[in-house]
Amino acid sequence: MVVRSRGGAHGGLAASAVYELGVTTDAEGATLTTLAVTDAPGPWATPLMTLLIFVFAFTSLFGNYAYVGVNLTYLGIRSAQGVAAFRVLVLAAVATGSVLSLELVWDTADIADIAMVSMALVNLTACTLPLRWVLGALRDYEHRMRTGTLAERFVGHENRFLPGDLPGAVWAPRVTEWR
Repeated sequence: MVVRSRGGAHGGLAASAVYELGVTTDAEGATLTTLAVTDAPGPWATPLMTLLIFVFAFTSLFGNYAYVGVNLTYLGIRSAQGVAAFRVLVLAAVATGSVLSLELVWDTADIADIAMVSMALVNLTACTLPLRWVLGALRDYEHRMRTGTLAERFVGHENRFLPGDLPGAVWAPRVTEWR
């Protein structure tokens, strides 16, 4: 049973809802999502939406798996036992999530939201920390564009646009030609 509520002041484009808070339906999870999204275009969109929801879920799982895998490597967890434990944990989480009730998933979604916000804050901080270096490199590039010296190599030592010297020998002194 799909619960629908239609409304419209003048019979024009009517808003519709398949799920209403507090109203129990037989549809849950991906089925409920598919019904909600295909309610307006019609039943022809059901196979398309099913495919899109599957692709979204698969790529989300794959992306988060890759993020965690890279972070575990960064943290020094490279052993076969550590990787195996991570894979078992991922499989258990996917299997558990696929059989939980929609109500329980919504009740525990706050944990995932907090984790995603925490990850976003860490990423935003990591993106803003080197901002003065990035802006310095941009000012150097724009200066070389204006003066017609773009063919010269970027120099990371004693560059007046940078807040300091870049470490390492990668940033060679200015030369007029590429070697």
